[in-house]
Amino acid sequence: MMTSKVTGSRIQAVCADSRAFINTFVKPNSIDLIIFDPPFLGSSKEYNDVKDIVDQDELCYRRYIEQFANPFLNSLNSDGLLVSRYDRKSGVIINRVLNSVFGRQNYLESYYLELVNGRSARLGDHRIVHEISVYAKNRTKKKLVQGSKHLKSDEKKTQYRGSLPTDIAKFILGKYTKPGSKILDPTAGSFTIADVLGEFPKRNLIAIESDPLVFKRYSHKAST
Repeated sequence: MMTSKVTGSRIQAVCADSRAFINTFVKPNSIDLIIFDPPFLGSSKEYNDVKDIVDQDELCYRRYIEQFANPFLNSLNSDGLLVSRYDRKSGVIINRVLNSVFGRQNYLESYYLELVNGRSARLGDHRIVHEISVYAKNRTKKKLVQGSKHLKSDEKKTQYRGSLPTDIAKFILGKYTKPGSKILDPTAGSFTIADVLGEFPKRNLIAIESDPLVFKRYSHKAST
C-alpha cells in the first residue's frame, strides 16, 4: 500500500491510498483537523468519463467522497473538524454531497475566500472565489457562522491542477488549529499545507498523496 515516505520534524508524508492508510495507521479519535481538498475528478483515471469540472456528475463526486466518510469520522477526536475547499464551479455539487455524506446536522460554518491577484485594480486584478465548508464531529457546543474574507495573493499559479492556494492554506491553519493540533491532509497534491506549516509552530501533520508522480515532485516540501 505505502510506496514512499518522507518525514520532517513535524510532518509525515506518505505515498499511499488515503483510505487504507487512515484505517491502518491513523489512530481512532486522534486527529484535530482534516483538510479535505477534493480533486478535479476529470483528471482521475478512475473517473475518466468526466471531461471537465463544469460537467462534473454529482454521482461521480458522491462515489469519491463517500469512500472517505468512515475513515474521516473514525480518525477525528470528539472536538475534531473537517474543512473542505472547493471553487465556485464545483461548489453546488460538492456542498450537496458533503451535507449528505457527513450530515447536514454536522455542518458548522463556511467562508467565501476571494483571492485577489495583482497589485491594484487599475492593473486589472484577477479575482478567484473559493469556498470552505466546515463540519464538526460534535456540533452541540458550537455556533453556526458564515463569513467572507478577501485574501491578497501575489503567488504564481502552480502547475499542479487544482492546487490549494497558499493563502487559503494559511487561513485554514490560522483559524482552525492551535499549538498541539494534529492535522490530516489526505489529498496532499502539491503539499501546500506542508509547505506553510513552518509558520504555525507546534502543529503536526500527516500528508497523504496517492499519485507517485505527484508525490515525487512535491513531497520535498514535507522535509523542510
